[in-house]
Amino acid sequence: MARQSYALTYPQLVLQAVRKNYDEASLVRLRRAQEAALRLLDGFYRAQDTPFICHLTRTASIAMEHGASVDTVLAALLHAVYMFGIFRDGKAGGMTEAHRREIRNQFGEQVDGLIADYMKLKFHEMDFLKATLESCATLSRRERDVLLIGLSNELEDYLDLQMVFRRGARYKEAIEKNGPLMIGLAKALGHASLAEELSAAFQNSLRSSVPDAAKCDRLGAYEQAEHFRMRRGRLRIFLSRIKQLVLHKLFIQR
Repeated sequence: MARQSYALTYPQLVLQAVRKNYDEASLVRLRRAQEAALRLLDGFYRAQDTPFICHLTRTASIAMEHGASVDTVLAALLHAVYMFGIFRDGKAGGMTEAHRREIRNQFGEQVDGLIADYMKLKFHEMDFLKATLESCATLSRRERDVLLIGLSNELEDYLDLQMVFRRGARYKEAIEKNGPLMIGLAKALGHASLAEELSAAFQNSLRSSVPDAAKCDRLGAYEQAEHFRMRRGRLRIFLSRIKQLVLHKLFIQR
């Protein structure tokens, strides 16, 4: 699949799933995951001012195209819910037992476990990437699936020069430091075409630029102020904002 045809919308994702011969039960689960992603991340945007759901959808699309199981595709579609999702208890983000139980009840233990393991990935640390690459031959199926989500997320981040549009993002240093390791990891996992796409996306980002006036000065995941103020209580709003800033530093900042 050419990168231009990765899904950005739900209909595109479903059409891709149909081409991949998803059965009716799998399509139903995909629809439910889309609805959950919309509900949990309603009103969120990426730093480049694109709806967060588009990032989730394309990450799932990339994973699907590169051979992910249905559970792994669902986890890719929901991979950020424990970082930023607003659950039924009104709390923003957090991998609490209540939040995990909500996902398990809807999508099963495998999907919840993949998302939880994805949260633990130290994907932008050189030592982690080196160690994972060295132990690739002994990785379990689940570990490989989690890494495929991570690589799919990484490719999605760099498609359309998205990182170039993020003011202050240290993407060049990140590419030069960890890019070759990620490409090597994709190859070692048996995803040669994904490795090629990562390499192309990294190189395009390194040699491209946009005017400073066109760059976005935003958090990696943010809400419009009007949406954020809908939460009740000044203390809750303040604590939610602090949590967002911490998560931004831990998971999103390059």
